[in-house]
Amino acid sequence: MEEKKYKLKLLEKTSEIFACFDLSHPKLTFSEILKLKPNLDRTAVYRILINLHELGFLELDKKTNSFSIGAEIYRLAYIGIRSFELREVINPFINKLRDETKETVIVNVVQNNHGVCIERIQGIHNISITANPGRVVPLLRGASGKILAAHLPHEELRKIYEKEKDSLRGKSFESVLEEMGQIRKKGYDTTFADLDPDTAGVSFPIFANNMEVIAGVSVIGPVFRFTPDALENIVSRTRVCVSNISEKLKYILIGGNKGNV
Repeated sequence: MEEKKYKLKLLEKTSEIFACFDLSHPKLTFSEILKLKPNLDRTAVYRILINLHELGFLELDKKTNSFSIGAEIYRLAYIGIRSFELREVINPFINKLRDETKETVIVNVVQNNHGVCIERIQGIHNISITANPGRVVPLLRGASGKILAAHLPHEELRKIYEKEKDSLRGKSFESVLEEMGQIRKKGYDTTFADLDPDTAGVSFPIFANNMEVIAGVSVIGPVFRFTPDALENIVSRTRVCVSNISEKLKYILIGGNKGNV
């Protein structure tokens, strides 16, 4: 059966406007865009341009009245490129970690004050916990979120706290700060039935060469399998995994040969 295609005229018009920009036309005025796209309604083009500018997708040079690609586009492009490169680097290591622990391994990053899963290697047990790529999770509940929150600036952490405090069972911001400090000092985090009543997790941060935390690696599984002996093994192997990833990233980011990734 042929799949139906749904088109939104406004998005089509917006796409046509973005298509006007290229290396030969990095800056365009309203009139120049109309010349390039004479099929588009003048009023619609004007409204779209103003909205894209207000949202940060286009910059407006008031001296020349010309538009150019905005910071929001560069932010999204940066996320896409970094996420792709990161997955390319980490996959061999997290596959090995999954084989060693037999549990599901996920990689989360911070986006828009949430944790977002960008990679998952499914566990090999008959009963395994899963987390699909693209899954959004809070940053102050569950090891996979907390390991990222622990390395965020104070101001950003407060914004996240204000957004999530209703789900924190009365926990104060001061107690959150104290917990984040303990996680940083310990170097990793473990949680049991914190975000999900049946799930346990162990999470370590991935550091770039400037000691910036760019992601977190987590091993997740059913609570009943995370016995003291199993937990010790998972912590040990995850520590080695993220150490190897961080070393690899440092090599790449200071100009190593990407062809060896």
